[in-house]
Parts: sequence; structure tokens; C-alpha cells
Amino acid sequence: MSGFVEIYRHPKTIRYIKRPIKRYLLPSFVDGLLVVLAFFTALGVRFSGQMSTQYLLQVNPWIPLFSLIYIGVNFQWRIYGRLWRYATTHDAVALAEAVSVATLIVAAIDLLQGVHRPLPMSQVLLGGLFTFLLMLFGRCRQLLLKEGLRKWTNPPHPQHSRQRALIVGAGDHGRRLARHLQDDPAQRDFYETVGFIDDDPSIDGLRIQDLKVLGTRQQIPALVKQHAVDQIIIASRSSFGNSFDELVHICQQTPAQIKVLPRFYDLLDNHNPFPNLRDLTIEDLLEREPAKINNQACSRVLAGQIILVTGAGGSIGSELCRQLLRFNPGHLLLLDNNETSLHELNLELADQLNGDRSTQLHPLVADVTNARKLEAIFRNFSPQIIFHAAAYKHVPMMEIHPDEAVRVNVMGTVFLTELANRYQVKRFIFISTDKAVNPNCVMGASKRIGELWLETWQKESKTRFASVRFGNVVGSRGSVVPLFNSQIEHNGPVTVTDPRMTRYFMSIPEAATLIIQAGAFAEGGEIYMLDMGQTIRIVDLAKKMIRLKGLRASRDIQIKFIGIRPGEKLHEELSYQTEHKRATPHPKIYCLENNLIPNKEYLLQQIAVLIAASQGNWEMITRLREGILQVARGDVDGCLETLANMSFRLPQKRLAVGGKAIIAPPAPTGEGATVSLHPVTLLPTIHKGMTLP
Repeated sequence: MSGFVEIYRHPKTIRYIKRPIKRYLLPSFVDGLLVVLAFFTALGVRFSGQMSTQYLLQVNPWIPLFSLIYIGVNFQWRIYGRLWRYATTHDAVALAEAVSVATLIVAAIDLLQGVHRPLPMSQVLLGGLFTFLLMLFGRCRQLLLKEGLRKWTNPPHPQHSRQRALIVGAGDHGRRLARHLQDDPAQRDFYETVGFIDDDPSIDGLRIQDLKVLGTRQQIPALVKQHAVDQIIIASRSSFGNSFDELVHICQQTPAQIKVLPRFYDLLDNHNPFPNLRDLTIEDLLEREPAKINNQACSRVLAGQIILVTGAGGSIGSELCRQLLRFNPGHLLLLDNNETSLHELNLELADQLNGDRSTQLHPLVADVTNARKLEAIFRNFSPQIIFHAAAYKHVPMMEIHPDEAVRVNVMGTVFLTELANRYQVKRFIFISTDKAVNPNCVMGASKRIGELWLETWQKESKTRFASVRFGNVVGSRGSVVPLFNSQIEHNGPVTVTDPRMTRYFMSIPEAATLIIQAGAFAEGGEIYMLDMGQTIRIVDLAKKMIRLKGLRASRDIQIKFIGIRPGEKLHEELSYQTEHKRATPHPKIYCLENNLIPNKEYLLQQIAVLIAASQGNWEMITRLREGILQVARGDVDGCLETLANMSFRLPQKRLAVGGKAIIAPPAPTGEGATVSLHPVTLLPTIHKGMTLP
């Protein structure tokens, strides 16, 4: 008996007993009393407070039954499982449905009694109405009293201590933002909400949550001046669509600071917890509608797979890794030669997984040109899908060091494709660039050679090789946006190469999303092109970024034109004239068809000479730029002459494919070194005098 008493008195036992009493029994008992009160109130209204004793005796036996009916329906509608402290219209509607159903049941029972009906039908309906009102007030009394007394209980705020805010957009986002700014004590101390701006003329002048809709976007400058507005808060960027730039332009005509509500996926990632507002950024002005992909199709390809992402520490590579986790791969291999970026990404992804062991992370510090390390990784992990994002991307740097572009962008890609074929990888997705079209720079040329090389595998490999081509991504390490931000912070000047220069821009998340979708489409040998929208003038981009900081171009920050740098073009292209654009199941992804497939052995010969020349002396390296551009452009005559000149300048080295010498110099005294680059045995056998990284 004493043991039973000890168990009964245990804190957990007490808590388990108290919970159903507090959550179900007490509320249902109170509801029963409210039903009694509601129906007797209805009778009092009917008889003006003067009911005969006989009528009371007729009604009394039925009232307990009616109470049980209302309580039972409330249980069925899970009214007692709601937290009414934070009640919304959804909760009120659910309560109304429950009371309505219970009232109909009571009415049916009443009608079945015939001439001995206990209540007139009007009293049944009136009793149901009173029941709903009493139950709703009982549950929402704290919320109603809090709202009614808020203005009286809160001390007045000095006007100068709070930011006067004007909310643009009276839709769901705007109403929720206004509610939060009014209810949260910390936000109430900081913000004084002036009213709404909305382009819907039907709600002009109406009040929403006691805040007036003051006018349309065209009236923003006048309203900012009239109400001394400090901040203009844009509640939802997506609701304005293509007119968002116009809205920002109007807001920028005022001295008020422009803020935006964080996007939904930012809130999920905890980058910007609600209700912290953020400054308007250039990404908001350039961003298109978020790309929607076929998650089921992607999941069928990616779920449970061993996925390798090269260049995982970079802008595109890291975002690919973040998004790939959504599709639950079995193993995610993160390969990069920057151990700091790789370490930070591994910690971030581990936190994103939050203990979920369905996906295993493997950070791999390695260089894509380290053939032996790569083969060890393939042998140990046997990757099934590869996203190859590792590359040198800075155009001016690769113009100075074309040997590095050949080493990483070309040789690294060749090594990986050979290993992918050897270890029977299912899909190999190569990340390319719009600079690969009619390349004018070493970086673009090296990417074009990668595209051509993948096309040569189309017929002879079971691996599905495909390339994805797109333009600049905002915020990446190679983007002009970080440079402009730095120059503006240091009071300028902002350097623009040419006032006519244009570029395509896309956000990093959208690019990564579409790359994953294109990878799911891959059948082998395709080049996919992402829809980049309209080009943007770089000088206009600079002016917008200056204005976002509250400054004005030419007055506060100077724009300086420095001329086109080596390797740059005024306007980038996304496809060749010989490439036919074919639609895919996704509206923002196109497949570029080209019947001109390069000869693999001939292309391999050219690549072999470029790789060998990239390891020569400084004179060879300076001549390498011409050779790599000619290989990428398909300039057969010029390419042969340039590569032949290069090969004759390579001392004591004999280049061979499958044992056959190619563009080989006359053999010097003694046997020269041979680099084997046969498609089947690509990983080089290192002989004396020749070492590949």
C-alpha cells in the first residue's frame, strides 16, 4: 500500500493526473454550465424574465442532455486540444462548427418529441447562439481583455524614441507584421506603425487592425512627409512581381529608410528570425520568382545515393550541398582544397541535419588535379552522382595565369570524367558558364573545353555526362557585387569597366536549384542552359547599389569607368548559333542540341599538349593563352600551328595517346619522358623528368 502511495505522489504521476483534469475535465464542466446558462438566458429573453414553474419543470430534465451533446461535439471537433491563448479565426470557426452541429442535434431531438416538445425552435436556435458567444468569450477573454486594455495599461512612448513605420502591402504578410509590431513589447517600444500602403483601391481609407490604409504607392513620398515616416517596410516582395523595381524607385525618392520582411526560407534557415527586419539589398532588386522544381523526380534520382560535390566550399558548391540534403542522399562527399571553407560547411550541414543519420557527411580535403588522391576517393566511396563545381572563376586572374586554368579547369575535369567512367558513376553534372560561348577569356575557354570533353563521352560511356551553363550569380566570390559593396563602404569611387557592359544575373539558391533539376533530366551528352532573364547594365547595377545605401551616384559616390579588362566582353551570350534550344519539362531549363560532336582522340591530343605546356617555363605559359582559346573555339588550322609550336618547345618530353606519339618534337639525346593520356588509362604513369600534379 505504501508503494502505491509513493507512486501516486511521484511528480510525474501527479503531472499525468493533473494534465487531463486541467485540459479536458475542467473545460468540459465549465462548458456544461455555459450551456445551462445560455439556454435559460434564451428562455428568459423569450418570456421577458417571467417563466412559469410548470414550464421550468418541463425544460429542466432536458438541459443536462443538451449540455452533454455540446460537450461531446466539442470533443469530436477537438476544441479542448487548442491553445486558446493564441486563438485565431481558424479556432473561432472550429468552435462555431461544433456549436452549430450540436445545435442541429438538439433541434432534431426537440422535433422528435412532437407535441410534447420541451423548447420552441426559436429558443433552441437562440440557445445555440448564446452558447457559442459564451464559449468564445470564455476562451478568448484574456485576448479580448488584453486588446481592450492595451492602450490604457501601456505607458505613453515619447514620440522621438520610436521609429515611425509605414507598411507597404495590406495582405497577409502586412497584417501579420502589423500585428506583431503592435503586440510584441520589444517591437512596440521601437516601432510606431503609421498605417498601410496598398494598390487595391477598394480598401483605400479602410482600417485594418486599427491602422488606416493611407493610399497607393504613388502617394508614398507625400505620406512619408506628412506623417514624418522614418522607415518604409515592404511586407512581401513577391506580391509586387515585376513592379517591384518601380516600388523601390518611388520609395527611394523619400528620405525614409527602406526595410523588407525576411523571406520565408530565410526564416526557416534561422538567418533572420521574425520579426527582425533587414535592409533592402541588391538581391531583392535582381531576384526573380523562386524556381519551383519537381521534387519527386529529383528525389527519385538523388535519394539514398552517394553524391560527390567538387568545389564544395565555393558559392555554388556549398549551396548545392545545402539543397541536396533535402533529397536525403545516403552519403554526401564534400570535396575542396580549401580546408577552412570545407570545415565551416561541414559544421553548417551537420547542424542542418540536426542528428539525422540517414545522410552521412564526408569532408574531403583534396585537389581535383591530384589523380592518386581522387582515385583513392573513388575506390573507397564509389560515388554514384557527381556535381563538378570546382574551378578557377576569376577572369582577370586566369588571364595572367592560364596554366592554372588548364591545370584545374581542364585537367581536373578530364581526371574526374575518366574516373567517373571507370567506376561507373551514374550521372556527372559539369557546372559551366556563359563565358564558354565564343570565349574571349582563358576562364571561359577552359570551361568550353570541359563542355566539349563531356560531349565526347556521349556514345561510349554508361555514365550520363551533362553540362549546365548559366551566367553570373549574385553574391558569389567572382561576382562584382561584393566589390561594389566594398567600394561604396570606402566612399568610392565605384569602378565600372564600360557604361555599355551588360551581364546576366541569377541568385545562388535559384542556380543551385535548377542545376539539381537539370541533373535529374540528364540522359547523356546534353548541355543545359538556364533561363537568365534579361541582361542588366553594370553601371545601372552600381547606381542601384549606391542608392540602397542612402547615397546618390555622382553626388555622394563617384562612378569611374576604367575600360574593359583583358578577356572581358561587352555582352555575354548563352548559346552558339549552331545550338538549337529545345524546351524541357521545366520552363527555366533548356537543352541545347548540337550535332557537331568533337573527335575524342583529336581533342585529347590537344588537351595533352595544353597540359604539358602549362608545366613549361614562363615563355610557354605566356603562349598558352592563345592555344587554349583556339582549342575552345575550334580553330583547327590555328590550333594545329600553335600546338605544334608549343610541342617543339617542350624539352625532353614526348606526348603520347595510347602509345602513339602526337605532335612530338624530334627526340633529343636520350629517351624523353612520355605522358600517357589514353582515354582508358588516363591517370598518368609518371616517368622521370615529367610530373603531373
